[in-house]
Amino acid sequence: MADDFEKAFALRDNPFGPILPLGLNNIALQDSLETKPLLIHSEPVLNDLFSCDAGPFGTYLDNFKTYARKLGFRDVPPRAGFKSSLFSIYGYEGTGKSTFAQAVITWLEKCTPAGGRWHVRDEWSFVKEKDVETQLKRIANEQGALVKVAGKNSYCCIVADNLVAGTLDRALRMYDELTFDRVVFMFLISSDRELYPRLSGDGKRPITPFRMRALSANDAVDFVKDRIAIFRVPEKQRPAWLAAHPLYPFDEEDIHSAFAGGVFLKNLDTIALRDFSVMANRMLMNKLDALDEAFDVKMKTEAEIKPHIISLSDEYNGLMAA
Repeated sequence: MADDFEKAFALRDNPFGPILPLGLNNIALQDSLETKPLLIHSEPVLNDLFSCDAGPFGTYLDNFKTYARKLGFRDVPPRAGFKSSLFSIYGYEGTGKSTFAQAVITWLEKCTPAGGRWHVRDEWSFVKEKDVETQLKRIANEQGALVKVAGKNSYCCIVADNLVAGTLDRALRMYDELTFDRVVFMFLISSDRELYPRLSGDGKRPITPFRMRALSANDAVDFVKDRIAIFRVPEKQRPAWLAAHPLYPFDEEDIHSAFAGGVFLKNLDTIALRDFSVMANRMLMNKLDALDEAFDVKMKTEAEIKPHIISLSDEYNGLMAA
């Protein structure tokens, strides 16, 4: 086993599940980051791990800003309009729905209301509770709590996360009651397929939809590229050959090949960003464990390093067989 990520991969830390402190306010949130949404609003340092190109995030964020600006919401100079809006973010589990909502909220808070601030309620994203009765009670409690802290003419941002069939109407009623004398931006988030038709924006109620999608090969490459770039050691500490292998120990062509070959779909209906993040993390850790303790990437030539490039197809089949 190699001593550390720098000697093994020319990385400062694990790009998919960092083990060194990131400077979070709540350090417990760093545990298993490869499986959790990036709670950027409460932990701004996590914004560094947010990859706009690992899916439709960047495009959707631009679309949201364009929509909000038409309603008078601006970050520069900061100002807020007067119209409430309802949004949906829906799709398969692990496609980044909660993370996208966090990125949107972070921008929205820059659109500061005159003489005030946004009252953000995003606690639902911290707990995955899918029991209908529990969710209904949570919605009622959330509405009561919000009324106490956000009075008339206040600005509220509500994230109704992990919604299941049987709770949407109550969430919509909360929106209707709160918007009577408040400006409310509400995000309805769900992976429940039964709710997809109502969240798509095609019904009578005006909802601006954002449908999250499965990961593509290009998305996966961009995700790995962005994370590797964050954690790569400074240029003076890199071996010269690394310029030709910027994703090392991964390889762009190999990632495209694995997706094109359908290797992941042998066991999954579709692959989401979270699925890929978990696999990349396990593959990296397995490779670290397999390397000799004296291994030092800086002392290797390009020819010597090629056998150590992670093959997604081979590693994935190994994970499934274990």
